[in-house]
Amino acid sequence: MEFETNKILIDSITPETANILSNLGEVVIDNLDLVDGVLKEVPIVSSLISFGKIGFNVSNQLFLKKFALFIKASENVKNSAAFASFKKEISNPDKREKVSHHLLEIIDKTIEEEKIRIYSTLFDKYVNGILTWDEFYILTLTVYDLHILGIQFLKEILDDSDLDKNISVPRDFREGYLATAGLSQRNGAQIKISDHGKKLYIYGFHQ
Repeated sequence: MEFETNKILIDSITPETANILSNLGEVVIDNLDLVDGVLKEVPIVSSLISFGKIGFNVSNQLFLKKFALFIKASENVKNSAAFASFKKEISNPDKREKVSHHLLEIIDKTIEEEKIRIYSTLFDKYVNGILTWDEFYILTLTVYDLHILGIQFLKEILDDSDLDKNISVPRDFREGYLATAGLSQRNGAQIKISDHGKKLYIYGFHQ
């Protein structure tokens, strides 16, 4: 993106911002006119307004919509104790830059809202120390690269399955997306989900 937002991005991910966005209706989040009303209280919005960017660049408005969805979908960011620990971890400038740049890239380049929500769920796990940075990074990249139909298929077949066993599943074209990503392997009438695929399901699809 053209504007400097890495520091603003991290500063905007706070329990206060999450609460502001949680109190907004879906209609407000879906509205591209993001400079109106209470959204001005969100640091990244007010800062970009001051830069004179908002209102002239649709791309920036779309990013803010997705970023708002990312925070609004979060549950554990509102846990101030966990978030304080996360803030301490990223007090190192290099780590802060690494985390914020990655979030900026995947949110900005992702189209599907379902993926944004999965990023948010994985971020919650990272903030709470359930996932390491490397695990969070790899899982979010997996989601970014995986076709949305593959994500939906993975969730569909695992929702009612024993994760410790191979799954009997009729052949489905969506299976190809999982296989290409290394998340599944077919053996006759059954599919074996890789450990990475199981980790994505456990930590990315459930709060």
